[in-house]
Amino acid sequence: MEQVDVIRYSVFLASILLTHLGSLAYRGRESGVVYIILKISGYSVLALLAFYQPLSTLQLVLLLTTIILSTLISLFSIHYSHLKYGARSLAEITDLLAVTIIMTFASRYLLELILFWLATELIGFIAIAYDAFVGINSEAMRASLRYLVFSMIPTDIALFVMLA
Repeated sequence: MEQVDVIRYSVFLASILLTHLGSLAYRGRESGVVYIILKISGYSVLALLAFYQPLSTLQLVLLLTTIILSTLISLFSIHYSHLKYGARSLAEITDLLAVTIIMTFASRYLLELILFWLATELIGFIAIAYDAFVGINSEAMRASLRYLVFSMIPTDIALFVMLA
């Protein structure tokens, strides 16, 4: 393992830790700015990946665009999760999904790309089925099963064929 890989995985873990701490710091409307700073810091740390490894122009554009959009989605989803479910769990799933998407775009190796892609698909499946898991909407499970059959399985087969 090269030094750049150690730095990349350290950045990945730091991002997950900061976004999780940002979710823990959220206490509803009276939360202040601490959770905002932690969430923005968690996603800003991922921008360091552009400095520590060579990226193609396409990777750089996808990485930076996803970081900006993920930050905005994360700040929105914490309020949404708190209002709709009274908990932060959906926001944490959303943050984990965003970080794995970003790491997919920043992958250096084929195996790493496939592993982050599979993790992103599994977390996406959980995010789609979240309403069914918490017992609010059983239709969410049907939607997640459609995602599984029409998107996840064909993509996974293609990825494994590419790996072979």
